[in-house]
Amino acid sequence: MARKLSGLLINDSIVSVEQMEDALQRQVVFGGRLGTILLELGLVSEPQLLHYLALAHELMPAGENTYQNIDPDAIHLLDPDEVQDLGFLPVRLYPDGTADALVLNPMEPETLLNLSEQTGYDFVLHILPEFRFRQAMSHFFGIPLPQRLVRMLERHPLQLTVGEPSGAQETPPSLDDQFRNLGVGWELQDLETY
Repeated sequence: MARKLSGLLINDSIVSVEQMEDALQRQVVFGGRLGTILLELGLVSEPQLLHYLALAHELMPAGENTYQNIDPDAIHLLDPDEVQDLGFLPVRLYPDGTADALVLNPMEPETLLNLSEQTGYDFVLHILPEFRFRQAMSHFFGIPLPQRLVRMLERHPLQLTVGEPSGAQETPPSLDDQFRNLGVGWELQDLETY
């Protein structure tokens, strides 16, 4: 999906063609995801990256509220190796049988169906940048972070917090409310045109 992300950023004049070419060359040399490289180079802000990842992958963005009061029951629905392999971390469970999950990529429908059958929850996917996902893996499962991501987290601090177990969670907010709470100036109806 990197081409679509790169195309969106170039088309909206967030990043020039030359800057994108430099970022893609660095990706070949240093590895990692394009979004990580763009953040490292200071070519995009984290809110911009999140916005364009959501557009590129047609998923809900993981706003800061998604990282707060994470449900300890949700975190342990899956084995840490499975979480890492899938790039899929459940973070909130609701009484109606739905759950929020942080993801690095869209999920294949069959994989998502298998996860729903395995856990008993229907998941709402929230995409986030690679370094935030790795931050969660480090914080909750003790998986070491590469030095490169440690430096990035120092420049972009955000505290992950654990909240109450799932029995205390409210019904999930509407999609309109989730977008409104992001504070980046766009609404759900804005995405419907993409």
